[in-house]
Amino acid sequence: MSPPIAVDPAPASPAPKPSGNVSSIKAAVDFDASRHLSFSPPSSVLTMKDLCLEPTALSNVATTEPFPLLSHEAVLQHRRELFSPEVLDNCLHYTRPGSVQLRGMAPRYAPFIHKFWHSPEVLKIVSSIAGVDLVPAMDYEVSHTNVQLGPGGLDAVRSTPVEPPTATEEAIRAFEADKAQKRAVTDQTKPIIEWHKDSHPWVCVVMLSDARHMTGGETELMKGDGTTLKVKAPQMGCAVLLQGRYITHTAAPVDNMPERVTIVTSFRPRNPMLPDETTNANVRNKSHLSELYYQWTTYRLDVLAQRARITADALRRRYDENVKANDPEGKKGMCLVETVNVGEVEAWAEEQIKYIRETLHEMRPLDKSGKFTAVAVIIEIETKALVELCQGTNTLARPAVRLAPESEPSPTSTHYVPSCIPRSPSRGPNSRTHFAIFIPHANLADKDLAVPTFKDAPCAGTIVQVVGEPLMSGFVLEFKRNFDCSTAHDPRRLALLSNVDTENIYD
Repeated sequence: MSPPIAVDPAPASPAPKPSGNVSSIKAAVDFDASRHLSFSPPSSVLTMKDLCLEPTALSNVATTEPFPLLSHEAVLQHRRELFSPEVLDNCLHYTRPGSVQLRGMAPRYAPFIHKFWHSPEVLKIVSSIAGVDLVPAMDYEVSHTNVQLGPGGLDAVRSTPVEPPTATEEAIRAFEADKAQKRAVTDQTKPIIEWHKDSHPWVCVVMLSDARHMTGGETELMKGDGTTLKVKAPQMGCAVLLQGRYITHTAAPVDNMPERVTIVTSFRPRNPMLPDETTNANVRNKSHLSELYYQWTTYRLDVLAQRARITADALRRRYDENVKANDPEGKKGMCLVETVNVGEVEAWAEEQIKYIRETLHEMRPLDKSGKFTAVAVIIEIETKALVELCQGTNTLARPAVRLAPESEPSPTSTHYVPSCIPRSPSRGPNSRTHFAIFIPHANLADKDLAVPTFKDAPCAGTIVQVVGEPLMSGFVLEFKRNFDCSTAHDPRRLALLSNVDTENIYD
């Protein structure tokens, strides 16, 4: 079973900045665990096996039942900082209909939030539940905030109160009526976020809204057998821990409440020797890239430095043991026993080179505005039962067509370019593959799709291709909207071509 397909999102664009906000920061508040934590362990934990998935190298824990974490005072202080004018003016991103995101506010505009999520007490809690020692992935990923827009739209975000609004009588009636209904798979015609895997290994999701009478708001997980599982939405101040880099999931919208505000803090292993498969794919289109790339690069270099130090220290210990065991005088400087295994060092170096290449791969060249340029990629599609096409040649002339995504011009748009129609020798004389243009939806445009795993998550957009045959009907230039590479059988592979100047993108 494939995940439901998300609808076309709105293009990334700066949100308007209307005046007036009742949620301003009055004075700095220091984190105090005795006042700001209200932790109780989760009642149950789901393992990767429970989701029909293989355990990762980090942990067998998949996710938890909601558990209390923030005190009411901590919830209010989070909301006070998150909806301050400084955060709304500098950290608000509008990348899909129905919701906005607040990112990158800590520590500059949210000192309490930064201290909270870096505190030893909070790190001990999340690490003990996850079964691995965790630290925040980067400051930019502390308290990423998802705000579901209500009837007031973007303007109402600036009037978000510090104290969460309670349910109306009508909302309570809707909640009671919905209790007995078993909800189907999350409705993707109005998603808070499409089916996805997170950019970072672990996430801690906390509810900052009054959810006592909330209808919807659950997290839904895709199991390894193709079925889905809904995880109960947390109550205000409660958290859910999820190994989100390795589990495809989505969030159900809230139907009956004036708001749904959740925060997501991302974590990675503290141990630099553990696998680090972090990516920027989900966050580039909602970040100030100059700051994101600085934090990303320095954290990756710090990991490399720690790996080098650990490896060097291991060699020193081995050397000391060799000297002690083999030198009659126990003196250093003339050890005749091999300490450095060249093969081991070579394997270690290859691993670090791969890590460096992955670090570079997750960044894109920036233009003068600080935005990154689009990339051109080619998509290969299998054509079934195709007659002897273009006998004597394996190519078809490219149509001279200027193409663009469905949305407004966006610096994050990605293009796929048609080329030749090669014979597919492994599929018989009546089977061919051909190349086509693919323009993904805006929320996918910044992701790296030219990888073998491009079918692991929704990959929808517009496909442009030449179809037909030369003898009877001829060829037709076809435009097909809402084409999903992840669920369609025909797409075989994607291959990167080059960067594309975004000035050449027109709708």
